[in-house]
Amino acid sequence: MVNRLARRLQGGTITLVEPRETHHYQPGWTMVASGIWAAEKTMRLNAQFLPRGVKWLRDYADSIDADSKRITLVGGETLEYDFLIVASGIQLNYHLIEGMTPVLVGQHGIGSVYAGIEGASRTNQAIQTWLQSGHGRGIFTAAPTPVKCAGAPLKMTFTTLSRLEDTGRRDAFDVDYMAPGASFLSTLGR
Repeated sequence: MVNRLARRLQGGTITLVEPRETHHYQPGWTMVASGIWAAEKTMRLNAQFLPRGVKWLRDYADSIDADSKRITLVGGETLEYDFLIVASGIQLNYHLIEGMTPVLVGQHGIGSVYAGIEGASRTNQAIQTWLQSGHGRGIFTAAPTPVKCAGAPLKMTFTTLSRLEDTGRRDAFDVDYMAPGASFLSTLGR
């Protein structure tokens, strides 16, 4: 959004409030989990993406006073604004799945491409361990709730199927994909 505004606003002052030095290209996490990309390929310094003239405050927002058009940062600084764009992202609620925690990603055959770059890397290792076992069943699911990338579960299913084909032992594995609203699991391609 900063880049779009910088191109379109003549004479405007743009301030970005973002504490992280590194940008994570989250759509690439499926590629990491699939074993196609190294984790480093999904990370770049945020400074590379900022256009000239944008003031970058490396802090978290603490509160917004919309009536006074002010934002207070965790470090105590207060900023005034004419227009405010808030990019809150999406909240991951693994705790709403009984017994689930992001720490489990990569263990006991559990994978997730949403649990961060570390979780994507651990998911790749879990898939690799499963492939090396020589047989088994993989169940891939899509959440019935908003997620960062709704296509990621299907992409993971297809890339895993491709990896299975590469082993030459595809018939020793069952792969099921569960979509929201489906009342059954269907075994994919043999």
